[in-house]
Amino acid sequence: MDYRIIYVNAEAIFAVMLIILYALERSNRKNHMPRKLDALYACFIVTIILDSIWIIIDGQPRLRTFNMILNVVYLSITSFIGYLWFLYTLDMFPSRTKLQKIKYYLAIPVVLDVLIVIFSPITGWAFTIDESGYYQRGALHILSFLMNYVFTMLGSYAALAARKEALLSVDKKRLAVAAFFPVPIIVLTAIQFVLPPGLPAMQGGVMISLVLVYATHQNVLVSRDPMTGLSNRFSFESDLMHRMENYREKGTRLYLMEGDLDNLKSINDSMGHPAGDRAIQLASEALSQVFSPFGSLVFRLGGDEFMVIVETQEALEAEALRRQLNEVLSEKAGEGGFSMGLSMSLGATEYQGDTDFRSLIKMADADLYEIKAKRKRLA
Repeated sequence: MDYRIIYVNAEAIFAVMLIILYALERSNRKNHMPRKLDALYACFIVTIILDSIWIIIDGQPRLRTFNMILNVVYLSITSFIGYLWFLYTLDMFPSRTKLQKIKYYLAIPVVLDVLIVIFSPITGWAFTIDESGYYQRGALHILSFLMNYVFTMLGSYAALAARKEALLSVDKKRLAVAAFFPVPIIVLTAIQFVLPPGLPAMQGGVMISLVLVYATHQNVLVSRDPMTGLSNRFSFESDLMHRMENYREKGTRLYLMEGDLDNLKSINDSMGHPAGDRAIQLASEALSQVFSPFGSLVFRLGGDEFMVIVETQEALEAEALRRQLNEVLSEKAGEGGFSMGLSMSLGATEYQGDTDFRSLIKMADADLYEIKAKRKRLA
């Protein structure tokens, strides 16, 4: 069988798989699909289509001019793919790296590479199409591939930098997956580069890497609460068990706090459930404002039930934190138009190293209800 037929069929399969993966991404993200990820999918799909056309027309003298134009477009788009991934990682996984400040200046070498490609039909720098209509690599052909190597590796660096700053173990895992993104592309592109033109190894790497991106996003969906943006029960259970397992190695004190709003039912009954949802959102903002600055983790388990994991070198001043939280909630209630006010009861317990996961939660729960009972007696 003609190798061109095999090649085009393989490319068609990759294109269909990419389109299906893109449709799944868009349906899951609804109207929140990042534009740079949109552009990445478009670039990959277009380059596969152009690559398929090229393998059919290569070696046809009467289509020599068309072959030149096609390769200019193909290699120009290829030059930008790694840079787009780099920008996407900086947007999706922000970290305090200097790359954020210089990210647009880094487009200069990409633009220069595109100019080399554009002038190649005259100079032969990146490629030439000989009189027989066959594509030949130029001396600077490797630049487009190196550009992708460099920028995908910079994207990995950005993901690893964000991983270093992440607090949640589930976030650390998904950032590690994101950092792995360029590996399949780099390995299979290198294989394609040393092999004769006409073998679609790189496309297989692209497919593997985009599946990883999709899997990473799915991980976010199952670990985040859509109403508040806080981590959910799945993240909470995973992270608490991880911290309990590593408790003795760290040498820190580990506390679990459980809270819920005191008057959510009254808000729902008098102001309606949308107001109740807004109260939950304000509670999540208040908890994050009070606890996040010193590295504590806030989770929403459902309804108005929240959990906070606190790791600290010092003893937890639970009562001071309760007062601070309710002061912040009171301010937010005024801003949000809750005339009856907002307040939260917050139970706390310390992990001593000899309690199992469920028992620790029950201890925090018991302290929460003791505090709620005490507040009712004082009311």
